[in-house]
Amino acid sequence: NDLTLDLAMARLEEYPSPGSLPIVRPADSMLQDLARRDFSVNAIAVSLSAASWGELLDPHEGRADLDAGLIRALHTASFRDDPTRIFRAARYAARLDMAPEPETLGWILDSTRFIARLSPERVRNELELIFNEPDSASAAMRLLDAWDALSEIHPSLRYERKGWDRFAQATSELARRERAGVGYATLCVGALDADANAVAARLRPNAPSRRAIQDAAKLGYVGEDEIMRRSNSELASLLDPLSESAIRGAALSSSDAARRRFEEYLSRHRHLKLHLTGDDLIRMGIQRGPEVGRALARLRAARIDGDATTAEDERALVRRLTAN
Repeated sequence: NDLTLDLAMARLEEYPSPGSLPIVRPADSMLQDLARRDFSVNAIAVSLSAASWGELLDPHEGRADLDAGLIRALHTASFRDDPTRIFRAARYAARLDMAPEPETLGWILDSTRFIARLSPERVRNELELIFNEPDSASAAMRLLDAWDALSEIHPSLRYERKGWDRFAQATSELARRERAGVGYATLCVGALDADANAVAARLRPNAPSRRAIQDAAKLGYVGEDEIMRRSNSELASLLDPLSESAIRGAALSSSDAARRRFEEYLSRHRHLKLHLTGDDLIRMGIQRGPEVGRALARLRAARIDGDATTAEDERALVRRLTAN
């Protein structure tokens, strides 16, 4: 029915080099499998066999760490072997209001340099899991920044509290892929174009997210004074060519007044539909070709600025255009 089972064999893992994918082989026992896990709180098992149904297997005292709010790695080389565990430590700590115990934190700080050895796909997957945390993306990103994990992805990446504190609420109704695009944009607002391109090259995200990264960098260098002084149609002409995810990311990092302008554009102007079509304009005397596009742009600007709100208003504007 609606029950899903995720099945995996008990296994052992060996890492040939830091950050590499492991060589996997079957384990001889469940204890061996639990010993290769990332954190003690993930090294807990419960028996499903009839003879010992419900018996808890907790050889690394994960239950005690869970009660104490501690993230504890199981061995010194844990984060060197698999640096994605650094991202998971931040995600679990933020979601569950936990913290790495001191020795584990030391191992994290000593191992962030190995993030550079991770493939783009593995880093990207960990970031997108954080972007899609319902309430704790900001806290997780703050930890990654404090541990220098973000700068190990690229030196230009920094945690900006204002944008991330607004992130969860502002993206709660977006699909996962859209939310990821806004996450990348929030990371890259105001980055230099060269840095944004380098981040995109390092992570190799899908095309919409790549565009969000690059457009967020461009938009971050448009001053808020310019955002505020432009008319609605002038702002639309600036924002129309840019990714919606980039605009949302820039809005999160902006002042309240500028954010309202971005949100008004997204909700009212970006997808505004005219009453008249290109064919209507041709029938009214606009010459086929580029003139139609220019006339439609004039109509859209008038609609956005409130100078033409009805179909008759649009027709009147077209008649003025054809009379000139």
